[in-house]
Amino acid sequence: MRRCVLGLVELNLNTQEPVPIIQDYQGKQLVCNDAIVDPTGQIWFNTIDEDATAIRRTGALLMCDRQGQVREVFAELGYANGMGLSPDGRSLYLVDSLERAVHVFAIDTDKHEHHKFIVADENEGVPDGLAVDAAGRLWLTFWFGGKIVCIDPRSQE
Repeated sequence: MRRCVLGLVELNLNTQEPVPIIQDYQGKQLVCNDAIVDPTGQIWFNTIDEDATAIRRTGALLMCDRQGQVREVFAELGYANGMGLSPDGRSLYLVDSLERAVHVFAIDTDKHEHHKFIVADENEGVPDGLAVDAAGRLWLTFWFGGKIVCIDPRSQE
């Protein structure tokens, strides 16, 4: 039986055992929820902070470069969820389920400038998963909403 290992983990397909890449960051156990690899080989992943009593607004977007160095790109995410890359690889999209928003990060510069837009109100369900099509449109799934919504991130419609 495979042991449970939290954090950013590589699965050894020969032994079927998880091999930790990073399990702690800034003194805290990492609990990762989603990840994506950009065209340069950097791993972008988000973290959540929850236990049986609460969800805290201390999730983060982290990046692991090709040398294995991890750094925080953005903090204070409510509940980080689905992620996707624009077709040109210059923008990273990240769903924050608590904020009911999509964060957009410019990942082709060191500044990682970002903005966000709201994609749902409280009655529409909770945005969860995200996919990006070849035209750059975002496809969002909604937990407790029973739907999939297509949004153009340029017009936010």
